[in-house]
Amino acid sequence: MIDRAYTRLLGENLEERTHIDQWINIEAINFNPLVIPIVFHLFIIPKQGLAGNKAETDAFAKRLSKVMNVYEKQLSKIKYLARDHFKLADLTHIPTMCVLVKGYGMGCILDDKKCVKAWWEEIRARPTVEKVLELMSLVQLNIHHD
Repeated sequence: MIDRAYTRLLGENLEERTHIDQWINIEAINFNPLVIPIVFHLFIIPKQGLAGNKAETDAFAKRLSKVMNVYEKQLSKIKYLARDHFKLADLTHIPTMCVLVKGYGMGCILDDKKCVKAWWEEIRARPTVEKVLELMSLVQLNIHHD
């Protein structure tokens, strides 16, 4: 059972593994570099008692929206990024998407991305993801109390 789930998550053949690697690279090269400055201006700078740069945040959000158009096109054809089943490519997006959408109120980036929004809601509703996010919330609460 575990071997099957592991294989399904990582890809069952070379073609699937190639698609998974492609989407992990898209995330690393095109998605995360735009999210990091948004988080910096919405969270890190305000934690220092300073105001984040709204113009820069908006500029990165606009660029991120363009990247999300690529996701929208892909997800209009298939249910998950790297085919019809939940894969590592989807899994790696969970922390960043959660921080961006839930943690910093940037859910508006999904408003005009029907397929991306459905993909995110599907992933977010998975019981294991719910549990991990619940544990992350507990860790954040402990960090804020120290």
